[in-house]
Amino acid sequence: MHVETYEITLGLLLPLHKIGSSILDCSNELNLPAYYIYEASKWIVEKINQNNYLIPGIEIKLELIDTCSSPFYATQELAHLTSSDAKVQPIAFVSSLPRDHYKQIVEFISSINYTLIATQDISIMDFPFGPKHGILQTATTSQSLIKSTIEQLKYFGWRYVSVVIDPDDLVSTAMFHHFQEMAIQEKICFISIEFIDGNGGGGNNTVRKLIENQKNGANIVILFINYMNTIQLMQSYRTNNKQFNNNNNNNDDDFNGNLHFIIVRDQNLELVYGFEEEYLGSIFIRESIGNINHFDNHFLDLVSNPSSSTSSRVKDK
Repeated sequence: MHVETYEITLGLLLPLHKIGSSILDCSNELNLPAYYIYEASKWIVEKINQNNYLIPGIEIKLELIDTCSSPFYATQELAHLTSSDAKVQPIAFVSSLPRDHYKQIVEFISSINYTLIATQDISIMDFPFGPKHGILQTATTSQSLIKSTIEQLKYFGWRYVSVVIDPDDLVSTAMFHHFQEMAIQEKICFISIEFIDGNGGGGNNTVRKLIENQKNGANIVILFINYMNTIQLMQSYRTNNKQFNNNNNNNDDDFNGNLHFIIVRDQNLELVYGFEEEYLGSIFIRESIGNINHFDNHFLDLVSNPSSSTSSRVKDK
């Protein structure tokens, strides 16, 4: 029996190329991380379409919008794509962008009553957030991740921890301040707060301090740093760990290599597998499962009635 397929289009906002000579120009230099996200997105959509994952009879099409690493260029492209004479009319936009590009793009998409679905946590940004404003995200909110981290520490009785943050990273500092508030209420003690260089430097110094903290009872290390800094920190830790194990005559014999790390931010699953001995796991990966289910439910509503989200926001204005 033939089932008629109804196509819907999602606009995919990615900085596929780097910025050109001006804010409205696009260079020929490829932005590799964005390219990998694009390839992964195509694969995910292909699997969804094959398995009728959301709604039988619905086929999702992706329309790539290359922002060229410029929110001004992105706004220009969105204006063309959403004009009345555009050949493709997306029902919503999915984005994976630098966080400092979101404000201008959110303002434009909201003004034309479309829905934006971010793949990162943008709940900490300074604009209205939530379904009624047409601003959603597939990533778990930082507040939810912090709450889950605190619950895990309480459950296992881990009351003494070290914390690693990047003082130049908005997400890192925001998450730490929220963690600090909850930790004080739940009697979680910081042996120390270590700052890592946002450019990846200082990994060895940070590791040595964490080892000193372990001698004072802080076996657990909470990481609020980004992917690259996490990789560099863990590599430094493994290097130091081997040095301590190979030299029993140094002054660090009290160190037993028993540091355990909890990732709180959105990190690659392969990173967790790569350091299985050291990691207690990723709070983000565990919590994101429920968050994706929540996104699916909203997406079903969006597909079933594309105008419902728009009309509700018009009433709010």
